[in-house]
Amino acid sequence: MSKHPIGQPWLTAIYRVPTKPSTLRVGVWKQAKELGGLAIQQSTYLFPDTPEVRLGLSQLMRQVEQGGGEGTILEIPSIDPEKEAQFVADMDRLRDEEYAEVAEDLEEIISHIDRKVARGTFDESEIEDARGDLDRARALFESITSRDYFVAPQRTRVLEVLQRAQACLEESSTPALTSNIASGSQGTAPPEDAAPAVKIKTRDVLARADIIERLHQIVDELERDQLAVNETQVGTLPPSAVLEVKFLDRNGKRKLELEVEW
Repeated sequence: MSKHPIGQPWLTAIYRVPTKPSTLRVGVWKQAKELGGLAIQQSTYLFPDTPEVRLGLSQLMRQVEQGGGEGTILEIPSIDPEKEAQFVADMDRLRDEEYAEVAEDLEEIISHIDRKVARGTFDESEIEDARGDLDRARALFESITSRDYFVAPQRTRVLEVLQRAQACLEESSTPALTSNIASGSQGTAPPEDAAPAVKIKTRDVLARADIIERLHQIVDELERDQLAVNETQVGTLPPSAVLEVKFLDRNGKRKLELEVEW
């Protein structure tokens, strides 16, 4: 997206929706946020005047009216330069906060790949997982740039980290695949005297209220040298078991990733 010029027209969306059900109010709020609106007071958002924003706001107002509410879109030909500069700074700050989350996810992807490569366990399954994580981070980055009207400062940094993560995945994937093909391990059973290699993963999205209870459950299971995955009991955990737990905030929920490997 090219940078929206300063000194151009703006749009204000004002709406009122019934207090119940709350799903309509939350849905309208989410859509306004996804369009990159700046809340200037309750149920009032400010946007740069672009064709994409006009289309999004027309859909937003249709949603409001269908839910029994009412709303309007006001055109603002110009804003006081000092006020406009503050609005732009506020929008950039919101985008930078979103970019910071993407950068954190990307750095974790890079660190995860490096750890697995160092352990010699970055196999085809790990490659696919990392590729999926990277695709999700890229999609989130593109979603943010679609509402980054003034090119927030952190966009360049995230793009650099995204490119670095992609390069890290590509460089680390080639040796893993080449090694498997050369050793003939792909599609063959391991020798009987080979050391066991078991990998268990479970990923859930939990509400904040559930996260501590679930973590205590995991710890209790490990203290009993047992682990239940999807209600299926797994054998005794050897002393070399490694536990990794990661939390990622996403829209009021926390993503719990548990990985046990030995």
